[in-house]
Amino acid sequence: MLKKLLSVFLFLFLIFIILTLYFIDKEYILCPIEYKEQLLIRNDRMGSGAFGALRAGNRLHEGIDLYALIGTDVKAASFGLVVEAGFHKRLGYYVELRHPGGLSTIYGHLSNILVKPGSWIRQGSIIGYVGKTGNARYPAIQPHLHFEIRKDGIPIDPIKVLEGR
Repeated sequence: MLKKLLSVFLFLFLIFIILTLYFIDKEYILCPIEYKEQLLIRNDRMGSGAFGALRAGNRLHEGIDLYALIGTDVKAASFGLVVEAGFHKRLGYYVELRHPGGLSTIYGHLSNILVKPGSWIRQGSIIGYVGKTGNARYPAIQPHLHFEIRKDGIPIDPIKVLEGR
């Protein structure tokens, strides 16, 4: 009886370890767009997609605009919980993920959303596709993914985190 109980325990423990390894991040913050070389920041007639760039109404850009063709896969930068997935006037179709350690990531201007609020997402999973929704719908704006990282609700420059890998 004790051998049977120990076998069941070991089997369940092995399943737990396998599931844990499945969800462990391979990198701290993964770039949500896969580039063959270096990442590309949108810079067109309508302005720069850099962090802190000036926007209408004297707002500062709270993320970066990663240039990509419409339909490009958008991947979760880190393991996390989908807290929002919907439409916003400026961001268009967007997803917000909450990660351990007070971090959150926001992915905007998507053409399609593949995740639902309440879902746990593994790092590198496709959460949507690049589009031109929200403020990005204007013809003069290049297609891109708006990508934000926040620490305890405060925007931080994603380039510093992505380059720091």
